[in-house]
Amino acid sequence: MGNIVGSNIGNILLILGMCAVICPMVVQPLALRRDGLVVVLASLLFIGLSFGGALGRIDAGIFLAGLVGYLVWAYISESRQHVPAAEMHASEAEEMTKLPTTGWMIAIALVVGLGMLIGGSQLLLFGAIGLACHGHFRGGNRLNHCRRWHIAT
Repeated sequence: MGNIVGSNIGNILLILGMCAVICPMVVQPLALRRDGLVVVLASLLFIGLSFGGALGRIDAGIFLAGLVGYLVWAYISESRQHVPAAEMHASEAEEMTKLPTTGWMIAIALVVGLGMLIGGSQLLLFGAIGLACHGHFRGGNRLNHCRRWHIAT
């Protein structure tokens, strides 16, 4: 579980850091306090539940209930505020008029999007396998995997 937690923390910090480098973020103090409190409480809950060994369905239900509670709390607290960013998002939503409206255009957009998603995931997979086969990564059956994917080692 340590790998999962460390990976998630690393991903969150890398994504937030890259976003801040590209464009400084304006954060409402109330939202920062609320979200920070939820992250700390969720981490403490995870630590407490993980002492019992593997996490089960009851633990998942607790986390799911916490997520629903957080989303309701965030929606209520944000809807009570007048934030300039909300007006910007509303105006951006109104500008989205170039979406497909007919059934066949929606179907074509879905098929094309799904095809691009599958193609991109295959590209990512083959790239990772190629890097692993040509690099010095240790694995159980490295040569067998490389031969299976027809990658020269």
